[in-house]
Amino acid sequence: MKKLVTACAACMLAGLVSAQVESQNIVGYQTSTINVTGSMTINGGKLSMLGLNWQSVGGGAYPIQSFFGGDAVAAGLTANSDGGAADQLQVWTGTGYSTYFLSSNPSYASLSNVWIKTGEFAATTDTLNPGTGFWLLSRATGANGHVTQAGQVKTNATAGLTLNGTTVGFGGLTLIANPYPADITLNGTFNWSAAGATKNSDGGSADQLQMWTGAGYATYFLSANASYPSLDNVWIKTGEFTATSDKLNAGAGAWFKTVHSANWTLNLPRPY
Repeated sequence: MKKLVTACAACMLAGLVSAQVESQNIVGYQTSTINVTGSMTINGGKLSMLGLNWQSVGGGAYPIQSFFGGDAVAAGLTANSDGGAADQLQVWTGTGYSTYFLSSNPSYASLSNVWIKTGEFAATTDTLNPGTGFWLLSRATGANGHVTQAGQVKTNATAGLTLNGTTVGFGGLTLIANPYPADITLNGTFNWSAAGATKNSDGGSADQLQMWTGAGYATYFLSANASYPSLDNVWIKTGEFTATSDKLNAGAGAWFKTVHSANWTLNLPRPY
């Protein structure tokens, strides 16, 4: 997945860094690739793991109806009166999914080109917080499509992600994204263990990140190695033996699988 940011927004971000000005009106957009080549077809569509890096314009949680420019059909998504034939958003709750389908209803304009939550009969008013990952189930048959998300940039010094402990749901799984519109270099300057993540020489006993490739997961564990500092407190990709250079891209989501028994908060720093 790739990130594009408007020139205006990029300039404003640069101004934040150099002038240390806190603005509440920095807006931008990013474009992500969906249905990457090789994606499996699951439940009649192709899954892309996306992430919300924006707040709504004016601040706060982001309305699902505002996704993809607020006009998902114009953005190329598939609407249908049958939720099983429409594009879907699937949001992890910790114990299961809240699913929304892109509705088409020629008889009622209020029910056309809107997201409706499964089991409900009106356009949803649900919102998502920045830093939430979600699935897009696309009915498109072509590969390497694109969707665009726009919104307001968070300017807080840190943003907290609440992570589910192992006593919740399927055991320590949270679908996350960067709360800021920027890539996360897994082995950058951020100290994951100091922030509360668990490192271990045994990948099965360490916190993990799992990123969807379209046909499976790339899995990383937070390594502990007292003998080799270059392998301590770094993310290592399963099957490899050195610190990864991979990133969690802006616009992408990932599973964070923790070994903590209780819920906890991971505070990510503002990257600009």
